[in-house]
Amino acid sequence: MPNHFIDELILSEYTSGSLGEGQSAIVAAHLTLCPESRKMANLLDTIGAVTFESNASSSSSNDSSKNILNDSTLQKVLKNIENTEQIDSPNTISKNMNDFIPKPINEKLPSHYSDLKWKRMGKSIRYINLDVKESDVSMKLLKIAPGTKIPGHSHEGNEYTLVLSGKFSDKFGSYERGDVTVRDEQDTHEPFVDGDSECVCVILTEGPLKYKGLVGFIAGKLFTHK
Repeated sequence: MPNHFIDELILSEYTSGSLGEGQSAIVAAHLTLCPESRKMANLLDTIGAVTFESNASSSSSNDSSKNILNDSTLQKVLKNIENTEQIDSPNTISKNMNDFIPKPINEKLPSHYSDLKWKRMGKSIRYINLDVKESDVSMKLLKIAPGTKIPGHSHEGNEYTLVLSGKFSDKFGSYERGDVTVRDEQDTHEPFVDGDSECVCVILTEGPLKYKGLVGFIAGKLFTHK
């Protein structure tokens, strides 16, 4: 089971429908793989729904009925907390491709997984551009060879990474299937692919990466935003 979860603020944006298209696809894919995040998403969705119901009802109610409705709202939320253990994984894993590709990512691939025409970034990284409509967002499916170390970099905007198979690590932790990380403009890291297996992951960037030093400058010519 994943050990790195989506931030609750981002998750609340997702459940309210205000998160971007590409970011939402990564969150949705993470939810198919992470029971803990599904519980929190379900809870946030319920809180949003009952709060909307409460506000709509209270607009035509007197003060005493507002208090009753608030009590009812609290009971609904508490009941939902009790029931989150019963949530099953949604049926969103593709049956037409390798099982490790969740449906929200599968839907953005240009072809069947076995027919993909992989491009290269240097010798150790292959990638596929994923379909995302925001002009300032880049989203890629990556295959990174074991032992690969990405040059140190920071970010312009957020960088979302969802691991589908294999693992990688950086100074913040180690990440395996289903784990998701979101790095912002304040974070600098050097991801490293651990073990003997390639790491397959989805990466979304909201702006160009900012590499460090001469090696970073050269890497920046390979790791373009689009």
